[in-house]
Amino acid sequence: MEPRVSALEARLDTLVPNLATKSDLAELKTDMHKGFSEMTKWIVGSAVAGMAVFITVMTFVLNNAVPKVPAATPAQQAPVIINLPAAPAPVVPTQTPSK
Repeated sequence: MEPRVSALEARLDTLVPNLATKSDLAELKTDMHKGFSEMTKWIVGSAVAGMAVFITVMTFVLNNAVPKVPAATPAQQAPVIINLPAAPAPVVPTQTPSK
């Protein structure tokens, strides 16, 4: 039994230096937090840039892809002609004989 225990102790002596300590885990946690925040900034920035590019392309396509038809000018109406009857001859008052 003694040789087995000494073999296990020898194995543990080689494994223990490779195990993580509390300070190693705290450092890992800090690094992961920093990495996640940087990744979030990149994702949000990429999404904003992608939307800006999409809006720009769609604006260009919608403004230039469809041929522009000039606004139709309304058909000119026929002029309105007003016919007046010929003016009657002026009536000159006749003098009535005085009495």
